[in-house]
Amino acid sequence: MKIPDEPTTTLAHQVRGDPRRLRPASAQIIDLARVRAERSHLSRQRRALVTPVRYYLAASLLIGIALGAAITRLNAGSALTRYHNGLLFAQGSLAQALDEQLTGHALPSARIRIGGTYRSKSGNYCRTFAIAGSQSLAGLACREHEQWQLLTLLNNAAGTAPVNGAALTTAAETMLRSRDWQ
Repeated sequence: MKIPDEPTTTLAHQVRGDPRRLRPASAQIIDLARVRAERSHLSRQRRALVTPVRYYLAASLLIGIALGAAITRLNAGSALTRYHNGLLFAQGSLAQALDEQLTGHALPSARIRIGGTYRSKSGNYCRTFAIAGSQSLAGLACREHEQWQLLTLLNNAAGTAPVNGAALTTAAETMLRSRDWQ
């Protein structure tokens, strides 16, 4: 096979006679450094928007946890009783009233009023009390191991107490209170 010295046909004729098909297509020249800089700038902008959102969410979560813990502690402090080993004990403002309030000496706005102080048959000091509120309660608590054990707690009623003798006087209560009910 012999190769001709001069082509008998031009490339344009080989492409079906349309010389426009041989023109180079317009090419877009891309400056890679500029594109990288734009992408980096956009990435920094996105991070600048996302990072504070993460911090805000984390801060909100921490605030919520702190508030929840504070509210739980406040509510726990308002409880008047607690169970321990199957026994009911006074706590909070009920324990405070049993420790400090003298019979008949409650403030007019006091929610808890001490009705009387007695000595039990076993020798411990016991006090009757009434709690005013949406659900009025009355009860008897006796001093056991430096805390007040509730023996009777009744809703809207007064119970009978296993007491020995008459109620103590205010002077006797004052003396007992100063000796931590011993």
